[in-house]
Amino acid sequence: KKKQQKGKSRKNGTSGGGKKPAPSLEDVLSQAESAMEMSDIDTAMKLFGYAAQLLRSRIHGADAGNGDEQDKCTLANVLGKMGELKASCGDVEGARNEFLDAIELLGNQQEATEVMQGE
Repeated sequence: KKKQQKGKSRKNGTSGGGKKPAPSLEDVLSQAESAMEMSDIDTAMKLFGYAAQLLRSRIHGADAGNGDEQDKCTLANVLGKMGELKASCGDVEGARNEFLDAIELLGNQQEATEVMQGE
């Protein structure tokens, strides 16, 4: 019975019981930039990949005009950084794909800006 009680107290305790709150996008990007500066490519790729996933879910789940363009611009920047990292590792095709995705996002943003200005 003591073992069960210890297990329960750990689960219900504040230290290590619950999930950690998700880090903010700004924190993830800051850590990714730091990892990139320190040439920790694996960590930087993981962090930028996580940031890209967060941004894509925001963009696809966002209502029109609700910070969507800012998220697209940030995602394009993240994809550019991922392209740089892949190029530095010799993954030319992977880098090309990241850069093309970033360009496509920025192209769509430019079209949206032109449409908004034309109205």
